[in-house]
Amino acid sequence: MDRQTYIEQLSYVADLHAIISATDLAGNITYVNDNFCDITGYAREELLGKNHRILKSGTHGPAFYKGMWQTLVDGSPWHGQIKNRKKDGSFYWVEATISPMYGSDGAPVGYLSIRTDITSTMEVLERLRLQARVIEMAGDAIVIADARLPDTPLIHVNPAFEEMSGYSLDEILDKNCRFLNRTDRDQPGLAAIRAAVRDGTEVRTVLRNYKKDGSLFFNEIHLFPVLDDNGILTHFVAIEQDVTKRILLEESLKKAKEEADRANRAKSDFLTLITHELRTPLNAILGYAQLVESNPRSSLDNEDRGHVKQIMAAGWHLLELIDQLLDLGRIETGNILLSLTTVGLRGLVEESQALAGDLWDRKRIGFQNLVPEDLVARADRERLRQVVINLLSNATKYSDPEKTVTVSGTIRDESTILLSVADQGWGLTQEQQTHLFESFNRLGAGERGIPGTGVGLVVVKKLVEMMGGTISVESQPGQGSVFMVVLPRALPLPLT
Repeated sequence: MDRQTYIEQLSYVADLHAIISATDLAGNITYVNDNFCDITGYAREELLGKNHRILKSGTHGPAFYKGMWQTLVDGSPWHGQIKNRKKDGSFYWVEATISPMYGSDGAPVGYLSIRTDITSTMEVLERLRLQARVIEMAGDAIVIADARLPDTPLIHVNPAFEEMSGYSLDEILDKNCRFLNRTDRDQPGLAAIRAAVRDGTEVRTVLRNYKKDGSLFFNEIHLFPVLDDNGILTHFVAIEQDVTKRILLEESLKKAKEEADRANRAKSDFLTLITHELRTPLNAILGYAQLVESNPRSSLDNEDRGHVKQIMAAGWHLLELIDQLLDLGRIETGNILLSLTTVGLRGLVEESQALAGDLWDRKRIGFQNLVPEDLVARADRERLRQVVINLLSNATKYSDPEKTVTVSGTIRDESTILLSVADQGWGLTQEQQTHLFESFNRLGAGERGIPGTGVGLVVVKKLVEMMGGTISVESQPGQGSVFMVVLPRALPLPLT
């Protein structure tokens, strides 16, 4: 298997099984994977920025959530089963592990949740509980032992016990119930039963017992002491159930969680592999190429220098792809930390245009910054600049020479602002717009010789959504495109 295939398979496995989401400290959703969207019925855009309580089913009371939050606030992971509500109103169950996430300064920044769909399991368990209630009234296995005789022998079992164990009444009478354990005596449940028999108390436990044919079954036992009129212990009564299916289902859930943990480790391994196995040698290649190009004593002719430039262009392109893949991976694993502040948008747009590459000069693209001086947003300045640089770079790439790119901004409503990047480029069809934010889908741009990675807009969309915003596009073929970013509004910056 080649390295690229290995990397792709690691990335695939990481998201294959688990239902993963991340929230900020207030419970507002900052990330969901595809499995999360699939099970809830919500689109990712409908979830990001919303509080996790939109999934509440009403099944769990305030004490349940209070205990959960207290565990998380104390810095410990929380494990449990939760019943949630889908978008269509139907319910589903998950086995969840929720853990605090910490920033580089050690302070908590949010919570990461890894879930497994146990709806079918819980439906089975609910049916088992219903069956158990029926059996308690009519058909549970019932065992009676005489506490007055040495070794507390069995003096009666009902037909349900005979069916469960495979032994007949005649084969069981006058024996201690330990014969069902055979040689499997190292069980915590046995110690609990011995203590209850010794102290004359009630106990509920599960034992590994063995039927007459030697097959294993898990036996849930509810043991009660029976007292006479004088308060003297005379008998023990055990109501028993075969809970093998439930135990096996619980073991299956445990295995599923372990598989989810392995998938998360695979994703981490993928990011580590990208960082160390690709970026390090690529930096060396670019460094040596720059040295060769800038060496005034180099004997390279024009053709050789052209080859060096091609090496550098390809290297920078690959480095851009690696950086964007790393950003995408960090976003999906919740490892990007945002510092939300008040950001002046006009100045940020000016900075971004200066950093957006030399295509402006080579293609003689005009630039208009129509963003008002006092327009501000609540955002992470570094990540928002990354968003604007990407949009401006795309606008120049997909425009013919001597066209104009215009950035404008306005207050959208009391809580949001709108930042628009408009070009006079080739535009997009409705079909292309449908696939615009898909990874590695360049919508045919590669056929026109336009450089790019096919990842930039995916990262842009995720970053905007992490900052509590949205991004959309309006476009028609031959009439250019307008990318519209909606962000939370901030109070105006103070005058200086």
